[in-house]
Amino acid sequence: MCSSSIFNLQALEKLIRLWVRDKPQHPTIDEVLEKCSSSSDKILIAPHFDVTCDNGTVKSIGIKSKSNATIRDLNEALEGLPGIQELVMDGSNISGDLKDLNMPSGLSRLQMRWCDVKADLKDLQTHSLTALKLSGTKIHGKLDDLNWEQLEILDLQGVKSVTGDLSTVGLNESSPLRGLWLQNTRVTGDIVELLKRHPKLEYLNLGHTQISGEIRDEGKGKEGISKQLKELMLQHSMVKFNMSIPENEADLAFPKLTKLDVSGSPLDMEVWKFIYPFAKANYHLCDVAASECGLFGPLEGIHSAGNYPLMWQVRTLDLSKNNITALRGGPRNIHLDVSNNPNLKDIAKSYFGGTKVLDIRNTQVNGRGMIMTANGSVQAAEKPILSEVKPITNGTWTCKEVRPVKPSAEKSIVLITPEDFAPKELCSCVDGFAGVGTNCIKCTNGFEPLPPKRECCGCPEGKTRVNFQDSSANSGDSACLSCYGRGCDVSSCQHDSCSTGYKGVLCGSCVQGYQQRISRNSDSYDECQECETTPSWLPWIVVVAYGVGLFAMMCFLIFLTKPGEKDAESDRMEEFKEQCLLLLSVIQLLKTAQSTMEELLDSPVQLKLGDLLYSISVQCGFLGYENGRILEALSSAFCLPLLCMVGLLAAFCRGSPFWALKFCIFVTSMLFVGTIQATVSNFMCTSNDRDDIPLLKASYLKEFPFVACEGSSPLHISLYVALVLNAGVIPGSLLVLALYVSNETAKVRGLFRQLQPSCACGLTGDGVKMDFRLPQRDDKASPA
Repeated sequence: MCSSSIFNLQALEKLIRLWVRDKPQHPTIDEVLEKCSSSSDKILIAPHFDVTCDNGTVKSIGIKSKSNATIRDLNEALEGLPGIQELVMDGSNISGDLKDLNMPSGLSRLQMRWCDVKADLKDLQTHSLTALKLSGTKIHGKLDDLNWEQLEILDLQGVKSVTGDLSTVGLNESSPLRGLWLQNTRVTGDIVELLKRHPKLEYLNLGHTQISGEIRDEGKGKEGISKQLKELMLQHSMVKFNMSIPENEADLAFPKLTKLDVSGSPLDMEVWKFIYPFAKANYHLCDVAASECGLFGPLEGIHSAGNYPLMWQVRTLDLSKNNITALRGGPRNIHLDVSNNPNLKDIAKSYFGGTKVLDIRNTQVNGRGMIMTANGSVQAAEKPILSEVKPITNGTWTCKEVRPVKPSAEKSIVLITPEDFAPKELCSCVDGFAGVGTNCIKCTNGFEPLPPKRECCGCPEGKTRVNFQDSSANSGDSACLSCYGRGCDVSSCQHDSCSTGYKGVLCGSCVQGYQQRISRNSDSYDECQECETTPSWLPWIVVVAYGVGLFAMMCFLIFLTKPGEKDAESDRMEEFKEQCLLLLSVIQLLKTAQSTMEELLDSPVQLKLGDLLYSISVQCGFLGYENGRILEALSSAFCLPLLCMVGLLAAFCRGSPFWALKFCIFVTSMLFVGTIQATVSNFMCTSNDRDDIPLLKASYLKEFPFVACEGSSPLHISLYVALVLNAGVIPGSLLVLALYVSNETAKVRGLFRQLQPSCACGLTGDGVKMDFRLPQRDDKASPA
C-alpha cells in the first residue's frame, strides 16, 4: 500500500470516529479506498457523510451529521488528506476557532454554516478560496480582509458582525464573483458600483442591509452592467429604481433576471413606472415581490397594456401594502397579491376570472355586480369565481366564512375581506348590535336587535322584556323571556314587544278596553279580546236580577211556612234530593281527578259565580279590566261563605238555627268543590316563563297578572280571608256539627236498638206496616 493510501486511511478513520462513531458505515474503509482509487464519483460512507476522490486522492469531504468534534480534531484528520479541495460541513455542529485549522494549500471551498465556529475574516486573507460559506454570531471582520482574487461564492448571511463597503471590495471589472449572499449583515455601499465591479454576478442577495443607490439605465445595451444576473434580492434595503422603458430585448437592463424582490425598500414611485421596464420585454422574469415599497397609482396591465402585449412570463406578483388605485388592462393566470392597498377601488372584471389567485383583502374593492350563490361562493357576470376568506369577528359585527368549491384549472380563487368586499351580503351585527353589514350600532336601554338585526327593538317574536327587580320595564336588570299565549306574537320595535291589547309581565294582562277570554286554540292560554264599542245593558240587567233574586230568596226563607203549619214532605222527595246532591259531588270530584289544572279551573261542572260574571263580560263594564278580573275571581271564593251568612240571617229571623245548618249543608254540597278550587287557584303564582327561566321578583298571580305574587295589598288580604273561611271555618263548622249531632243522637240510636217487632203486621197503600214494642220490663224482685 502506497504512503498516500495510508494517509487517506488514517484520516478517514479519524473522521469516522469523530462523526460516525458506533454507527455501521457502508461501505468499509478498504472498500472506500478501493473505490477512491478507481472512481471519481461521490462515495457514501455513512448517512450525511460522503467523500469524493480523484485518482486515489480524497478531493472533497461532505459531513452534515452532528458531532461534538472541534476544529483541532478536524485539523488532525486533515493532516492525512493534503489533496483536499472542498470541505463542506454545514450543520455538522463542529466548534472552535478557524485559525486552528491549517488549511491545505489546495483548499478552494470551505463551508461551515450553522456551526459554532469562531473566525476573523483576516485569518482567511492568505487563502485563495473560490467559495466561502460561514454563519453564526462568532464570525466577524471586514469584507476588505478577504482575498477576492478567485472568490466566486460568498455566503455570510445573517452574520451581524460583518461590515464593509461593497462599492470598493473585490477586483475592478474582472472579478470572478458569481454569487453574493450578505442579507442581514451590516454591509453598506452603492448598488450600481457593486454591479460594475462584479459583472459576472448571477445571484445577489442584500436584503435587510444598508446598501443604497439608484438603478437607472446602467444595465441597458451591450455594455450594460449585470447581464448575467438571475436573482436580485434587495428587500428592506435603500435601493431605488428609475429605469426607462426598453425599446427592444437587446436594450434590457437585466435580460436574464428571473426573480426580483424589493419588498420594504422605499421606491416611492408610480407602480407602472417600476413594473413596465421589466414587463415589456423581460421574458425570463417569473417572480416579482414589491410589497410595502411606496408604490402608487394604477397598474396598467399584466398580460397586456393599451392593447399591446407584455412579454414577461411572471408567475407571482406581490404588490401588497402599497397605494395602488386600480388594476387595468389584461390579466395573466398568475398569483396576484394586491391586498392591503387601501385606495384600490377599480379592478377590471377580467381579473376576477383571469388570474389564478387574486388577493384583494383589505382594499376598497366591493362586490357590486357579484352574485352570492347558495353555497357561499361569489360569482361574477362572466364566469364563476371561487372566494375564500377566514371568518372574521369584530367587536360589533361578524362575517361568515366563504370557501371555494373544489378548485380547478378553469376557476380562479379570490381572497377577499368580506367587510370591505360585500359587507351587506357576508356580514351581520353581533348580539346586542343592529344595522346593515358592518354599519352596526349598539342597542341601548334594554333594546335588542330583531332578525335580521337591522333595527334595535324590544324583543323578538314570542318574547317580551321582563325586569327581574320589579314589574317596571325601565329599571333594574332585564331580559327577553318567552310569553304564554299570544301576547308576544309580534316583532314590533317597541320596548315591551307586546301585541295590541296586551301589557304587563310576559304580556299576561290586558289594557283598558280589552277583556281576558279563554282561548280555544291548542295552547289554551287566555287571550285579550277587544270589548264591544256599543254599550250593552246585559251586565246591568244581570246584576240587578242577581240582587233582586238574592233579596227574594231571603224573603222566601224568612217568611216560609214553618214546619208545623204544613204537611210533612214526602220521604221519597227527601231521599231524591240527597241522591242528587251526592251525584253532583261525585261528578265534581271525578272531574277534578281527570283534568289538568288549566282545564279544571275553566270547567263549567265546578259551580262558580265567577263563571256567571265572566259570561256577561264585567271586564268591559264600568269596572274595567282589572277590577272586573278581581270581581270574577273573588266572587267564586266568597260566594259560599256569603250564602251561609244569608242562611244564618234567615234562620235568625225564623227562630230556627237548625234550619240554617241544613241550608248551609245544602249549598256546601253544591258549591264546596268549585269554591275550594277557585280559592286555591287565586294563589297560583307564575314564577317562570315558557322556557322555565325564573321571573324572580317579577313573578305574578296567574288569576291576577297585574299583581305580584308577594305583597300585603288589600287583595292579598282578601285572598287569605277567603282561604281561612273556605278551607277552615266552613269545613270546621261542619265537623263540629257532625260531632254534636253524633253525641245528641247516641241515646236515640240506643233506643232503636231495643225496639222489637211485634206480631201485629198489616198492609198499607204503599207497603207493610209493622208494630214495634219495647221489651217488658220485669219489676218483680228476684228471690233472695
